[in-house]
Amino acid sequence: RTRWWPWAKPPPSWASRFQPYATTPPWSRTALAVWAPSKIDCFRRCPLQFHYRYVEQAQEEQRGGALVCGSVAHVAISAAVHDLKAGLRIEELDPGPYFEQAWMAELSATKVPIAWGSGGIEKAEAVTRAGVQKYLELEDLGERARRIEAIDVPFEVPLIHPDTGLDTGVTLRGYLDFLERTEDGRLQPLELKTAASKAAHSELDIQRATQASAYVYGIRHTHGTDTSSQIAYTVIVKTKEPTIVDRVVAIGDEEIRRVLLTCLQVQRAAKLEVAFAAVSGWQCTTCPYALRCARSRDLVGTQSPLDAIAGQVLTEASR
Repeated sequence: RTRWWPWAKPPPSWASRFQPYATTPPWSRTALAVWAPSKIDCFRRCPLQFHYRYVEQAQEEQRGGALVCGSVAHVAISAAVHDLKAGLRIEELDPGPYFEQAWMAELSATKVPIAWGSGGIEKAEAVTRAGVQKYLELEDLGERARRIEAIDVPFEVPLIHPDTGLDTGVTLRGYLDFLERTEDGRLQPLELKTAASKAAHSELDIQRATQASAYVYGIRHTHGTDTSSQIAYTVIVKTKEPTIVDRVVAIGDEEIRRVLLTCLQVQRAAKLEVAFAAVSGWQCTTCPYALRCARSRDLVGTQSPLDAIAGQVLTEASR
């Protein structure tokens, strides 16, 4: 991703601290010492999807339309904010070209079929366009842009055990959508989201979100005492008439502790090659490996492919 502010460069990497696991079977070699919020949530959502994505590194079969629309909104708004920071006047800003360029770029970059859902591509394009336009026509857009210090800010920090204070050897990595300066002068993560309902990304949802706590933890390590203990969410609600919902949520030490321990627990399960399909209705329909998962169930009944592999290993060992 493009970075426009000098201090948004990645911090030094800790990746050289770990070596590949000697006991990892050849069909699942992966770096289990580097974790991002999306990687943690992928395992929590469906361990088999995690296996396909991060262990086998299988090619995706499809992509969810919601992901495409969210990415388009982020790219279009980020580009507009960048231009405002660079001196573009509010009255000169035209939302149309920002959306169109982001939309065409995203469709061109997506090499697999897109699961658009009900309404198809036409509805998705119209709703996303309206959401981007709604944001870029906000009366306080200039003030919002002024508060933003950096766009697409990477971080890579060591995961310190919250109870022992020891370095666990795990690296936590992520990208902030924006980093803004609050009224009291502190730096605060700002995430841009799209949603189908105003109920999405509630204060409770944000407090429990892996991403929110991981991001607050990450900027504490990269920017020290200059940071806020809060995270801001701007949600573009994709209703018939788009609305913008702003939320600022405090992330306490207990929320951060829970996410750090969850990461360590997920890492332990991944090392043990836990991989089962967590069937969950609508999430399965947009899963990038839906067809692969269905074929594997046809081949081995209700078992996962790893169960079949484990059975072969046990058979060989008993001979």
